[in-house]
Amino acid sequence: MVAIDKLRHEMPKEVVSEGCHIPGYLVCPLSGELMVDPVTVATGKTFERCFLKIWFEKNGHICPLTGELISGTILPNERVRGYLQEWEESKVELLRKCKK
Repeated sequence: MVAIDKLRHEMPKEVVSEGCHIPGYLVCPLSGELMVDPVTVATGKTFERCFLKIWFEKNGHICPLTGELISGTILPNERVRGYLQEWEESKVELLRKCKK
């Protein structure tokens, strides 16, 4: 069993921030928080960079979700970064409409 399994089962699939729904794919599986600097590891899983670095320091280069031994290479996930930007823009637009 992967160490992150317990956390994954306890973590909500969707998060609410300032009254706005945050899609699960924008939430870091390690922290349960909205990602700001999403990065991807060799297994294709995406995490918040700072939480992944902490994971690597404590557990070695093991994917937190799959338990696979991986290289320490992490790549920026520009697709998720774009989704984050779109989500933020839509949230700002929604808040503007609510204030009218």
